[in-house]
Amino acid sequence: MKKCTQMQKNTGTVLSAKKIWCIHINRHPLKPANQGGALFPYMVTFQFEADGKMYICKRRSEFLPRSPLPGDSVTVLYEKDRPMKCKIHIQDNPVK
Repeated sequence: MKKCTQMQKNTGTVLSAKKIWCIHINRHPLKPANQGGALFPYMVTFQFEADGKMYICKRRSEFLPRSPLPGDSVTVLYEKDRPMKCKIHIQDNPVK
């Protein structure tokens, strides 16, 4: 995204999420990745409203301890003139 473009912020809703297994952060280096609380990114499908229109997008999330669930909230940053150019941040998903 261009930094000079005016960015807008809105709340979106998760529709689905799929774990990206090939990328992870192992928080316990002596245990295999599937044990010990590894963090994974997710391919998240979400919807949000911009200028009175609903948009459905798919973006990769940050590394998370659990999968976002349908209905979870996401913060969406998008370009005012091109809402499909967006990125997300999953809310209320603390690392434990």
